Amino acid sequence: MTLRRRWSFWMPPLEHPPILWLDDQYRGLLTDSGRLVLWGVAISTLSLFASGSYLIAILLGFSLAVLSLSFVFGAFTRPTASLEIVRDEIPDGTEGNVVHYRVTVHNRGIHAVKNVLVEERGMVPELRPINSPTKIDEIPPDESRTVILSMHCERRGVYSVERLQISSSLPTGFVKVGRSKRQKKFVIVHPIPTSKNWEKILAIPYHENSKSSFGTRLETCKELVGVRDWRLGDQVCDVHWRSTARRGRLTSKEYAPQPAPTCSLLLDLEAKTAKEEQRIDRMISIAASITQYLTRKDFDLNVFCTKEDGISDHAVNHFNGLQPLLYALSSLESHRRGDLSTAVTALVEPARADLVVLLMVRMDSKRRQFVNEIRQTGCRLSVWVEGKSGIHSEWLEDDQMEIWS
Repeated sequence: MTLRRRWSFWMPPLEHPPILWLDDQYRGLLTDSGRLVLWGVAISTLSLFASGSYLIAILLGFSLAVLSLSFVFGAFTRPTASLEIVRDEIPDGTEGNVVHYRVTVHNRGIHAVKNVLVEERGMVPELRPINSPTKIDEIPPDESRTVILSMHCERRGVYSVERLQISSSLPTGFVKVGRSKRQKKFVIVHPIPTSKNWEKILAIPYHENSKSSFGTRLETCKELVGVRDWRLGDQVCDVHWRSTARRGRLTSKEYAPQPAPTCSLLLDLEAKTAKEEQRIDRMISIAASITQYLTRKDFDLNVFCTKEDGISDHAVNHFNGLQPLLYALSSLESHRRGDLSTAVTALVEPARADLVVLLMVRMDSKRRQFVNEIRQTGCRLSVWVEGKSGIHSEWLEDDQMEIWS
């Protein structure tokens, strides 16, 4: 589960627990008409304190009576326990997009059920329901109806939705009275990749006299191990002409398979302020973009994350495919103090990394020393600093390292 971000007065309203609870009650208990009545109660109360009008007091009392009696009468018409509700698996989402999933309601009773409303309750602020609730006009006995629910994914992470409410707005149409059923499902929201041109940013030469980039390494660094008969699909440049002339038939060069280039990517998740936490969110989106690019280039990719007592446990894991990697990036959260003491060995060894990418939210003296230690290993190094605080111009002139922002 994704952890809650640290509390700040300036965070969005729904990040505050009391406001989130009030929003859930407002959405889950009142229909559109009921909300108008509630706002009428609020305006009447303010007007009553300002003017003391007798007519406004009557309007206030009438509105409160309507809402109270709606809940009382609704208790007799709410859906019974004979309704079964099942939520399908929720597909993975992407930050800023909408996910859709199905909910099936089955009537096990002997009477038809009318005006059934289905919606999610107890939602986290990062997942917002759309066009909720969804209404079913009637469910005959021993039949099922399927509805489509939608939610907007506000922020990357791994969340759970736990409560499905099935209710009815009968007989008044002002309130929704029903039952909640706990069905825990996880929702994975992937970070949205940035649109930077990584083809240019990560095209670093492998050899002093070579202009080849990572994308062409396998074509320029082949090791000849022998010859074999020509096969359909072999290139003309792979023909071994001397053996062809001697044997009297086309002969092709045979190369040993080359290991895939490797990249170690480190995310520095130390955040001392709420602003730096927002920078980390952008940094993780950058990491998703870099990993997508390197995956298309057939890199072996190792992802590392700092934590308070060193490097994260999954530091040495190779991610086979992009989906597990996106899941790992989705669930990352910041911490107040990071430890980089063991990071140099983890990034460079045991398999000598062809490229080391560092993603940081700031560059202070401790991190400058860490970057210098990585440079001394001889690995190609690229550094992303989210914000230019502490970066000096001479760093930009060093041809052994790239710094972007």
